Amino acid sequence: REVPAPWSSKMHRFGTMHRLSGAPTRAVAVNLTRSFLRGPNTSSPSTNAPNHQRFILRTTVDSGTQGRHSHQAVPRRCMSSTTHRSPPLSIKKVISMCKGPEELSQQIILNIEKFDFAAVSSAFFKMSTTMGGSQDTVALNTSTTAPNIMKVAVDALSLRAIFFMESSAVQPPHLARILWALGRMGPRMWPDSVGQLLEGLIQNVERTAHEFTPRETAEVFQAFADMPWLAEKGAMLALFRQGAQTAPDFSPTLIAITLTGMHKLRVGEENAMLQAICRRGVSLSHLFTPHLIAMTLKALAQLKSTASWSPKPPLDACPSAACAARPPAAAARAEEEEDNVGAKRALPADLLVHTLCSRIVKITEEFEAGNTGSTLRSLSKLGAAQEERAVAALMAHVTATKQDFSPQAITDALVGLAGLKSGGGDGDGKDPGEWDNDGAIQAMIGEASAKAQRFNASQISDTLMALAEIGTDRDSPLVQRLHARIEECLEEFQARDIAVCLGALCQLEVEVNDHVLFGLSRRAEDVRASFGPQEIVELLWGIHQLRRTPDRGLVQVMSEQATMKAMAFDEEAIGEVLGVLAHVGEGKISAETLQALTLRAAVLSHKLTAPALVNILASLLLFSAESELPTEASIARALCCRAGQLIRDMTSEESATAIRALGVLCRHTGVVVDSTVLQGFAHRVEGQIGKLDARGVAEMLGAFADLGLNSNDIHLLPLATALVNRAVDLRERMDGAELSMTIATIERIGLEVDGQLVERYSDWLASDEGEEKGPGKHQRGFME
Repeated sequence: REVPAPWSSKMHRFGTMHRLSGAPTRAVAVNLTRSFLRGPNTSSPSTNAPNHQRFILRTTVDSGTQGRHSHQAVPRRCMSSTTHRSPPLSIKKVISMCKGPEELSQQIILNIEKFDFAAVSSAFFKMSTTMGGSQDTVALNTSTTAPNIMKVAVDALSLRAIFFMESSAVQPPHLARILWALGRMGPRMWPDSVGQLLEGLIQNVERTAHEFTPRETAEVFQAFADMPWLAEKGAMLALFRQGAQTAPDFSPTLIAITLTGMHKLRVGEENAMLQAICRRGVSLSHLFTPHLIAMTLKALAQLKSTASWSPKPPLDACPSAACAARPPAAAARAEEEEDNVGAKRALPADLLVHTLCSRIVKITEEFEAGNTGSTLRSLSKLGAAQEERAVAALMAHVTATKQDFSPQAITDALVGLAGLKSGGGDGDGKDPGEWDNDGAIQAMIGEASAKAQRFNASQISDTLMALAEIGTDRDSPLVQRLHARIEECLEEFQARDIAVCLGALCQLEVEVNDHVLFGLSRRAEDVRASFGPQEIVELLWGIHQLRRTPDRGLVQVMSEQATMKAMAFDEEAIGEVLGVLAHVGEGKISAETLQALTLRAAVLSHKLTAPALVNILASLLLFSAESELPTEASIARALCCRAGQLIRDMTSEESATAIRALGVLCRHTGVVVDSTVLQGFAHRVEGQIGKLDARGVAEMLGAFADLGLNSNDIHLLPLATALVNRAVDLRERMDGAELSMTIATIERIGLEVDGQLVERYSDWLASDEGEEKGPGKHQRGFME
């Protein structure tokens, strides 16, 4: 830095350049080491700091040469009482007067020794808001060198905060504010010291959670929403307890903020804090503004999609038939009693949705376009189709204010209208077409067509998917404009956008432009690391439905990502990814990918539903023809055990597929299924034997033989006999392969081969087809 002489108190305070008339300047380099930034190692930083850590620049005038100056770093204690000193600084005032992140960073670095813990938290807050308040906008509006000096400032603040946390008690307001600020800044602006700082902050949150006010609780939950990996169990449990106790003091704003933070923590409906906050929201529903309503409903919709909460309409839409038959006064009292009983039984989250919808009807005219679109989208996810008045009011408002809608508001509105038209998020809404929303949909489609060139990648993808659900024609102007717009902003597409966009184009049956298809393919390879389990599944299904593989390498890339992220797949996604890989790869898959995914399926076997298990086993059946199945016996045992528990929940076709697949897997791994499980399979199949065709009988016999069926088990002997008798009855419809498989299987079980099967097989060998194909591979010595 260039330092003017004499040393200006104004420059010392604000770090600005001031040249005094006629006074020469000299360049002075100041090395701010980490030990200096850390501050003194004692509990009193203002008095006991080591001399080498507490220095100032003092200007002395050389008596021999006028106007020439020297700058010396001297200990503060050595200064004489007559030396000029700057007046005390107000750190908060300095922070508040900074105009941008660079100026703020300079002041933090210059004055770091004067910061107490409150000033550190204020500086963190100011820096996060100065940067734009969002992880996506951090460092985008600053100069090239700004991020470096900003990181130095964050490092200085972190080290200073660590010092105070180690040496003295810290207050909850400052803890909450620092966590909130770090979450808003995002990891890209964090130096190494932030890791240690976060560890200390979380420990202090757990220790002081009982002192947190509702505002501080809300700020910490919002920080956890930005940094979900920090939500340690101890700190979260402590905050849940405190939040449940202080819920009566929450304001509508704090309710909305807290619910927004809770959705990323997968909070279930049984959470006491969630219930307490929702009850508080019900009592304050008359104070919610349109923005808070939109924010709260969005948070509740996200909670529903990420946790075990599935809200249902809290109150009946119409009185029961019994009420209708009563006199008016009695019917009114009965309705009120039913409503009260329903309200007592309903979950607090359901009641909050209901009361907010009632509030929407009263203040619809106050809704801005962005809030209208967001609210419609949330209501469709919540399945709030019973809230007819609220939905109708919002639809009318959409038509009346359509010109005010931005691309994001248009996207939200179309997604919400499409969801409501198709019956709502949980399938208990109205039938498609019952909603009188055509006017609102056409209004939004018209606005989207006019503003298509302003749509970004996420908005294009979501809008195309909404149009597909609505049933828009693929030749409509909006679809064509958005299709053309894809190519113009390919570099903006992220993993989710690519997967959703490809799926929407498939549903719309659009003739995808080669440039668009290969552009999306290349972009997917560029951002491969950001693909999660759901995006991998959706992208692979899109490729399969297109019937056009943009690049065989893309399937390989997605297979590799599935292998790397196998442990992140849940019980539904694991079946879906195996199924789509079996179809896209035409039964071919790398041994590493199949091994990783089937191992994950075995780990999750106790959570698998019947459809998910059938998906997994059907995929293994397809893979068995072209790929090498896993050899771990533990995988076969886990899947067999779960199949035994779910076999009664499967259809006859699903159970047959499951048994065949398990037979192949057990033959490959050498596992013999437990007799009890095998008897369960037998009971499920016995009633279906008469419906099996020739191939089905041969495959079912082979599957049970692979699972361990033999003639010595008296409990399974009736099943074996029934299958053999069915095979004899269908012998004339069997070809050579099916006959040879059946005969070989009967020998394996230990039963006597029926002479009619032998005669039929001999006749087939003597036929033209038999002479051409020769003996089947399953005869196993039968010819001898």
